[in-house]
Parts: sequence; C-alpha cells; structure tokens
Amino acid sequence: MTNAFYLKKGRTVHNLQELAIAFRTMDREEFNHHVSKEKNDFASWIRHSLNNADLADKISNLKTLNSIRLELEKNIKSNSSENANPTESKTTRSKFELKSAPETNLKNAEKKFDLKEFLMGVAIGLLLGVIMMALISGAAGM
Repeated sequence: MTNAFYLKKGRTVHNLQELAIAFRTMDREEFNHHVSKEKNDFASWIRHSLNNADLADKISNLKTLNSIRLELEKNIKSNSSENANPTESKTTRSKFELKSAPETNLKNAEKKFDLKEFLMGVAIGLLLGVIMMALISGAAGM
C-alpha cells in the first residue's frame, strides 16, 4: 500500500489517476505550496511512495501546473495502453472514466454553491435596502 499525498487544501490522493484529477481543479496557491524552485513535492511523492523514478525524473524540473498535469496524463495513458490487450482496453478506459467522475461532481457542486451564495447575497442586500429605506423614511417623518 502506498502513502497518501495530502494536498494543502485538505484533499488526499492515493495514485496517479487521483493526482491528475486533483490537478484539474487545483489553484495556483495550492500548487505553489507544493512546487517551487527548491522543491517539487509531487515528484518526491511519486518517487518515494509510488516507486516511479522515471516519472519523478520527468516532472522534477517542471514548474507549472499544466506541464505537470500533462505529463501525469501522458504517463497514465501510456501505461494503460501498454498494460492493456485489445480486450482489456475498454475496461482500462472505463476505470479511468469512473475515477474522473468525482471531478465532474465537484465542479457541479461548486457551481451550485456559487449560485446559492449569490442568491443569499442578493436576499441579504434586498433586506438591508428595505431596512435602510424604512429607517430613512422614519427619520424624515419626525
């Protein structure tokens, strides 16, 4: 069993597929916490926890979120096609698609949360407007 990688904002990944999915929604702040001129936590984790020195070497000098994400996805794709025979390719692809599904749900949840937050702000703004209007009207009537 491999050691999990704990991202700055609390998400946990256990394999390359989960890491690639995390990269799709990762912001610069979280990325920069793990990658700088001095370090690349992702390369270290891949080397020591996943025992994949080849991939670790490839991404150790990459310093942008997209370049590392693309290298991860390229590695996942090449390993799934190398390890799969024609009858297994559909199974391998569906496993990766299933692992990608939580990302879609996460994006939808974020959109719903943003809409909910927006509507709450509008309601509070309207309520404050009504209260202010009542206060101003009451003060003018005195």
